[in-house]
Amino acid sequence: MAASPLEWLPARRSLMFTFGEYCFHETWFEGLELLIHVTRIETSLDETTAAVVPLLQSHAAIILPSHPVNAPPPALELTRRYTRYTVATDNHYYVELNGSSFEEYLHRLPPQHRHEIQRKLRRYLRASGGAIELGCCSTPQDARTFYALARALSAKTYQDRLLGLGLPDTATFRAELHEHAARGMMRGYLLFHREQPIAFGYCAGVGDCLRFFFTGYDPAFADWSPGIILVHEMLRSIAGEGRFTLVDFGSGEAQYKRLFATGSRLCATIFFFWPSPGHLIKVLAHRGCIAASDGCAAAADRLGIKARLKRLLRARAAARAS
Repeated sequence: MAASPLEWLPARRSLMFTFGEYCFHETWFEGLELLIHVTRIETSLDETTAAVVPLLQSHAAIILPSHPVNAPPPALELTRRYTRYTVATDNHYYVELNGSSFEEYLHRLPPQHRHEIQRKLRRYLRASGGAIELGCCSTPQDARTFYALARALSAKTYQDRLLGLGLPDTATFRAELHEHAARGMMRGYLLFHREQPIAFGYCAGVGDCLRFFFTGYDPAFADWSPGIILVHEMLRSIAGEGRFTLVDFGSGEAQYKRLFATGSRLCATIFFFWPSPGHLIKVLAHRGCIAASDGCAAAADRLGIKARLKRLLRARAAARAS
């Protein structure tokens, strides 16, 4: 049986130059991005690479945000036709709802995951006085309200204040959010406590897949596990809506992904470029930055410095937000 055709979407993406968790530079590229969800990619990486080569004749970059692999591919592959740069290889987490109710979905989770979720729910309910208030924003009018509240929340997080990795404060992102809302594919979720927003999640739909892009919470409520509660109630809302059969958490490790996902696949994030000296220099610089950062992070982890630094950064962000 022939593989399903690949689908591409115009995109503007970047390579982020980081040291540890600090992003000090971004290099942006205009190109095409693979649109299909990881569970529906039927081509091997070699087959996808062959499909990419003709596209490089008219596009500066081709991005595979998450492509299933059996093992981590080489970091760099140079040929006369393309430069293939594997930025990262991570587990990619997702929830397959497929029309099931929220209760049916929960029963498919491992017992230890359900126990941990219920434990956090009980603790949150004790702290909040027995109430869980979730708001869902999906219309263009909702989008303005959601962005204002979510951006204010994001600004309190250490990821945003110290690392620049929060909900983007750019005209490009705001236009993208409103475009998704105009098409009925934006979902913004806000967790409230006594009418005060304490956590947010931003999602955008592609077909029947809802992709989870940004989340954050007020560090003053960290002991309540508001991020876990937000995702729990978000999934309840999505299952009840019945519009999406897949919820995509993306690649990388996070507690909420491991707790709520029904599946995961090893996937690689890959950039393809025309084999020019300029592109090669940028790729080698980015790769060198990652190697230096990883080496320092490993040493800091062995000495216990990394964990202490994270606690210090979070404490400072919380103090500034209060």
